[in-house]
Amino acid sequence: MSPSSVLSSLILPAFWSPVVCSSYTVMEVAVNEAAVLPCGAACRTDARWIRFLPEEATVALCVGGTCGVQRDFQKRFQLLENSTQGNISLLIRSAAYNDIGSYRCSCGGRTSEVKLKVFVPTVVMVREQENITLPCYGDTRRDARDAQWVKEGRRVLLYDRVTGTVTHGRGFDDRFMLSPDGFTDGDLSLHVRLVHKLDEGLYQCTINDESREGEPRAVLLRV
Repeated sequence: MSPSSVLSSLILPAFWSPVVCSSYTVMEVAVNEAAVLPCGAACRTDARWIRFLPEEATVALCVGGTCGVQRDFQKRFQLLENSTQGNISLLIRSAAYNDIGSYRCSCGGRTSEVKLKVFVPTVVMVREQENITLPCYGDTRRDARDAQWVKEGRRVLLYDRVTGTVTHGRGFDDRFMLSPDGFTDGDLSLHVRLVHKLDEGLYQCTINDESREGEPRAVLLRV
Protein backbone atom coordinates (compact mmCIF):
# COMPACT_ATOMS: atom_id res chain seq x y z
CA MET A 1 0.00 0.00 0.00
CA SER A 2 1.36 3.45 -0.94
CA PRO A 3 2.14 6.07 1.76
CA SER A 4 -0.70 8.25 0.44
CA SER A 5 -3.18 5.37 0.79
CA VAL A 6 -2.05 4.72 4.35
CA LEU A 7 -2.35 8.40 5.23
CA SER A 8 -5.81 8.63 3.72
CA SER A 9 -7.10 6.07 6.21
CA LEU A 10 -5.60 7.66 9.32
CA ILE A 11 -7.71 9.58 11.84
CA LEU A 12 -6.54 13.18 12.01
CA PRO A 13 -5.09 14.33 15.36
CA ALA A 14 -6.90 16.92 17.47
CA PHE A 15 -4.54 19.78 16.53
CA TRP A 16 -6.22 19.98 13.13
CA SER A 17 -8.93 22.17 14.70
CA PRO A 18 -8.80 25.86 13.70
CA VAL A 19 -5.93 27.89 15.16
CA VAL A 20 -4.62 31.42 14.70
CA CYS A 21 -3.00 31.93 11.29
CA SER A 22 0.69 32.81 11.69
CA SER A 23 1.37 33.90 8.08
CA TYR A 24 -0.54 34.80 4.92
CA THR A 25 0.87 34.89 1.39
CA VAL A 26 -0.65 35.80 -1.98
CA MET A 27 0.96 34.06 -4.95
CA GLU A 28 0.40 34.37 -8.68
CA VAL A 29 1.42 31.82 -11.31
CA ALA A 30 0.79 31.46 -15.03
CA VAL A 31 -1.17 28.41 -16.11
CA ASN A 32 1.13 25.41 -16.77
CA GLU A 33 3.99 26.99 -14.79
CA ALA A 34 5.41 25.68 -11.50
CA ALA A 35 4.72 27.21 -8.08
CA VAL A 36 5.94 26.50 -4.54
CA LEU A 37 3.49 27.18 -1.71
CA PRO A 38 5.48 27.91 1.48
CA CYS A 39 4.56 26.50 4.88
CA GLY A 40 6.46 29.06 6.94
CA ALA A 41 8.57 27.73 9.81
CA ALA A 42 10.23 24.31 9.73
CA CYS A 43 7.90 21.51 10.80
CA ARG A 44 9.07 18.33 12.51
CA THR A 45 5.68 17.09 13.74
CA ASP A 46 2.56 15.81 12.02
CA ALA A 47 1.34 18.26 9.38
CA ARG A 48 -1.48 18.78 6.91
CA TRP A 49 -2.02 20.79 3.72
CA ILE A 50 -5.63 21.56 2.76
CA ARG A 51 -7.30 23.68 0.11
CA PHE A 52 -10.14 25.33 2.03
CA LEU A 53 -11.54 27.57 -0.71
CA PRO A 54 -13.53 27.24 -2.92
CA GLU A 55 -14.22 23.91 -1.15
CA GLU A 56 -12.29 22.00 1.49
CA ALA A 57 -10.07 19.10 0.46
CA THR A 58 -6.96 17.55 2.00
CA VAL A 59 -3.97 17.89 -0.33
CA ALA A 60 -1.14 16.25 1.64
CA LEU A 61 -0.38 14.75 5.05
CA CYS A 62 2.70 14.04 7.16
CA VAL A 63 1.90 11.57 9.97
CA GLY A 64 4.46 9.71 12.07
CA GLY A 65 7.30 10.73 9.79
CA THR A 66 5.56 9.50 6.62
CA CYS A 67 4.49 12.13 4.10
CA GLY A 68 2.28 11.77 1.05
CA VAL A 69 0.04 13.65 -1.36
CA GLN A 70 -3.60 12.56 -1.51
CA ARG A 71 -4.74 10.65 -4.58
CA ASP A 72 -6.80 13.45 -6.16
CA PHE A 73 -3.78 15.77 -6.15
CA GLN A 74 -0.95 13.40 -7.11
CA LYS A 75 -0.96 14.37 -10.79
CA ARG A 76 0.56 17.84 -10.23
CA PHE A 77 1.30 18.27 -6.50
CA GLN A 78 4.22 17.03 -4.43
CA LEU A 79 5.89 17.85 -1.12
CA LEU A 80 9.46 19.07 -1.48
CA GLU A 81 12.07 16.32 -1.32
CA ASN A 82 13.40 17.49 2.05
CA SER A 83 10.02 17.33 3.77
CA THR A 84 11.51 14.86 6.26
CA GLN A 85 13.94 17.63 7.30
CA GLY A 86 11.16 20.01 8.27
CA ASN A 87 10.46 21.76 4.96
CA ILE A 88 6.93 20.82 3.96
CA SER A 89 6.43 23.42 1.25
CA LEU A 90 4.05 22.23 -1.45
CA LEU A 91 5.18 22.12 -5.08
CA ILE A 92 2.70 22.40 -7.94
CA ARG A 93 4.63 21.10 -10.94
CA SER A 94 2.31 22.55 -13.58
CA ALA A 95 -0.50 24.79 -12.34
CA ALA A 96 -3.98 24.20 -13.76
CA TYR A 97 -6.53 27.00 -13.81
CA ASN A 98 -8.68 25.13 -11.28
CA ASP A 99 -5.81 25.16 -8.76
CA ILE A 100 -6.99 28.69 -7.91
CA GLY A 101 -7.96 28.89 -4.26
CA SER A 102 -6.84 29.32 -0.66
CA TYR A 103 -4.52 26.75 0.90
CA ARG A 104 -3.59 26.16 4.54
CA CYS A 105 -0.62 24.34 6.05
CA SER A 106 -1.10 23.21 9.69
CA CYS A 107 1.77 22.03 11.88
CA GLY A 108 2.22 21.90 15.65
CA GLY A 109 -0.66 24.30 16.33
CA ARG A 110 0.57 26.86 13.78
CA THR A 111 -0.90 27.58 10.37
CA SER A 112 0.24 29.32 7.20
CA GLU A 113 -2.21 30.34 4.50
CA VAL A 114 -1.54 30.89 0.81
CA LYS A 115 -3.97 32.45 -1.66
CA LEU A 116 -3.08 31.17 -5.12
CA LYS A 117 -4.07 33.03 -8.27
CA VAL A 118 -3.64 31.34 -11.65
CA PHE A 119 -3.79 33.48 -14.78
CA VAL A 120 -3.59 32.95 -18.53
CA PRO A 121 -1.00 35.24 -20.15
CA THR A 122 -1.25 36.74 -23.61
CA VAL A 123 1.45 35.14 -25.78
CA VAL A 124 3.54 37.35 -28.10
CA MET A 125 6.13 35.84 -30.47
CA VAL A 126 9.05 37.65 -32.09
CA ARG A 127 12.39 36.93 -33.77
CA GLU A 128 15.70 38.15 -32.38
CA GLN A 129 16.71 41.69 -33.38
CA GLU A 130 13.12 42.63 -34.21
CA ASN A 131 11.09 45.26 -32.36
CA ILE A 132 7.99 44.26 -30.42
CA THR A 133 5.22 45.84 -28.34
CA LEU A 134 3.84 44.05 -25.29
CA PRO A 135 0.24 45.27 -24.82
CA CYS A 136 -1.11 46.67 -21.57
CA TYR A 137 -4.02 49.03 -20.95
CA GLY A 138 -5.52 50.59 -17.84
CA ASP A 139 -7.54 53.53 -16.56
CA THR A 140 -5.03 56.32 -15.88
CA ARG A 141 -7.58 59.11 -15.36
CA ARG A 142 -7.89 58.57 -11.59
CA ASP A 143 -5.00 58.91 -9.13
CA ALA A 144 -2.64 57.07 -11.48
CA ARG A 145 0.79 58.36 -10.50
CA ASP A 146 2.87 55.70 -12.20
CA ALA A 147 3.02 52.53 -14.24
CA GLN A 148 5.43 49.65 -13.77
CA TRP A 149 6.51 46.64 -15.79
CA VAL A 150 8.12 43.62 -14.15
CA LYS A 151 9.60 40.47 -15.65
CA GLU A 152 9.35 37.39 -13.42
CA GLY A 153 9.60 39.50 -10.26
CA ARG A 154 12.32 41.88 -11.54
CA ARG A 155 11.49 45.49 -12.35
CA VAL A 156 11.86 46.35 -16.02
CA LEU A 157 10.90 50.00 -15.74
CA LEU A 158 8.90 52.49 -13.69
CA TYR A 159 7.26 55.48 -15.35
CA ASP A 160 6.50 58.39 -12.99
CA ARG A 161 3.71 60.57 -14.34
CA VAL A 162 4.50 63.54 -12.07
CA THR A 163 8.17 63.85 -13.02
CA GLY A 164 7.82 62.38 -16.50
CA THR A 165 10.81 60.12 -15.89
CA VAL A 166 11.42 56.46 -16.72
CA THR A 167 13.62 54.48 -14.32
CA HIS A 168 14.93 51.12 -15.52
CA GLY A 169 15.58 48.18 -13.25
CA ARG A 170 18.94 46.46 -12.99
CA GLY A 171 19.75 44.55 -16.17
CA PHE A 172 17.31 46.52 -18.33
CA ASP A 173 18.18 49.50 -20.52
CA ASP A 174 16.55 51.99 -22.86
CA ARG A 175 15.65 49.23 -25.31
CA PHE A 176 12.58 49.00 -23.05
CA MET A 177 10.34 52.06 -23.17
CA LEU A 178 6.83 53.23 -22.30
CA SER A 179 5.17 56.14 -24.10
CA PRO A 180 4.23 59.12 -21.86
CA ASP A 181 1.63 60.14 -24.45
CA GLY A 182 0.23 56.64 -24.40
CA PHE A 183 -0.03 56.77 -20.59
CA THR A 184 -2.41 59.74 -20.89
CA ASP A 185 -4.71 57.63 -23.09
CA GLY A 186 -4.47 54.52 -20.91
CA ASP A 187 -1.95 52.78 -23.18
CA LEU A 188 0.81 51.37 -20.96
CA SER A 189 2.29 49.04 -23.58
CA LEU A 190 5.96 48.15 -23.32
CA HIS A 191 8.02 48.79 -26.46
CA VAL A 192 11.11 46.61 -26.83
CA ARG A 193 13.74 47.32 -29.49
CA LEU A 194 16.15 44.76 -30.98
CA VAL A 195 14.85 41.84 -28.97
CA HIS A 196 17.40 39.42 -27.46
CA LYS A 197 16.83 35.76 -26.65
CA LEU A 198 17.30 36.64 -22.97
CA ASP A 199 14.29 38.98 -23.19
CA GLU A 200 12.04 35.91 -23.34
CA GLY A 201 9.80 35.45 -20.31
CA LEU A 202 6.69 36.55 -18.44
CA TYR A 203 5.98 40.30 -18.15
CA GLN A 204 3.36 42.02 -16.00
CA CYS A 205 2.05 45.58 -15.93
CA THR A 206 0.69 47.43 -12.88
CA ILE A 207 -0.61 50.94 -12.21
CA ASN A 208 -0.37 53.38 -9.30
CA ASP A 209 2.19 51.77 -6.99
CA GLU A 210 1.06 48.27 -8.02
CA SER A 211 -2.45 48.86 -6.62
CA ARG A 212 -4.14 48.02 -9.95
CA GLU A 213 -3.40 45.53 -12.69
CA GLY A 214 -3.27 46.37 -16.37
CA GLU A 215 -5.13 44.45 -19.07
CA PRO A 216 -4.01 41.92 -20.09
CA ARG A 217 -2.51 41.25 -16.66
CA ALA A 218 0.45 39.33 -18.11
CA VAL A 219 2.25 38.88 -21.43
CA LEU A 220 4.43 35.88 -22.25
CA LEU A 221 7.18 36.85 -24.71
CA ARG A 222 8.55 34.02 -26.84
CA VAL A 223 11.72 34.65 -28.87
